[in-house]
Amino acid sequence: MKDIIPMDKKFFKIVFSKQLTATDLEHQLIVPSDVLKKYPILRQNEFVIISFDQNEKQWEFPLATRKTGKYAKPTMPAGSWHPFVQEFGLRAGDAVVFYISKCDEAGKIQVRGMRQTISLMGTEQASDRENRSSASVACSVQGPRRRQETDWGDLIISIEQNGKQWKFPLATRTTDRSKPSKYMKPTIPAGSWHPFVQEFGLCAGDGVIFFIRKRDGARNIHVRGMRQAFRLMGKRVWKEVEKVDNQASTSQPRGPA
Repeated sequence: MKDIIPMDKKFFKIVFSKQLTATDLEHQLIVPSDVLKKYPILRQNEFVIISFDQNEKQWEFPLATRKTGKYAKPTMPAGSWHPFVQEFGLRAGDAVVFYISKCDEAGKIQVRGMRQTISLMGTEQASDRENRSSASVACSVQGPRRRQETDWGDLIISIEQNGKQWKFPLATRTTDRSKPSKYMKPTIPAGSWHPFVQEFGLCAGDGVIFFIRKRDGARNIHVRGMRQAFRLMGKRVWKEVEKVDNQASTSQPRGPA
């Protein structure tokens, strides 16, 4: 069974992950056969996966096994699996991932319900599902709609996600005028920078990114205002900031910073 949740293998070992179907939610959850050899605890002649959610609540998932061919086919019966589904409000298209953090000396198995929430630079991002009592609303972001030519000189011409072109002239200075410096320090003056800040309602703690798509032969520069949206496996995930005019109609509560 292919892992569908991208995780850095330097820090995490995936036990298994699976995108959920209606059958998984209504009946038992099918588990990869190799899980039986590596991870469960054998207790009273029954295999059990003992795992912990993001709130440190312990979940025990006994595995039922059947043999239709050469290999045993483990499943999580509805009796133990459905309470997890219900507590985190999982639905078809969501995913579940069981993993071990390599930094955890105890080697505890972690379990997370996951949901695709945004498309960031064309890549789908998945976020932890919180239990229903504290679940936050997910964010939706659109990518760029059209492209224009750019120029790298002393002027950065860049394109926002709505196709509008922004021109940012660069002023240069040294860090200390009394001491000659090998490198110049470019800045974007307030006159061209502040209108962008105001149009997207950027505030302290937000970010800005200028980037070029590798497959763009015209090498257009794109600009995005970014805001921290939620945490994924302990790392912060950012979303593109909409214009202030759009925020009033599409705004949703932020996830935990």
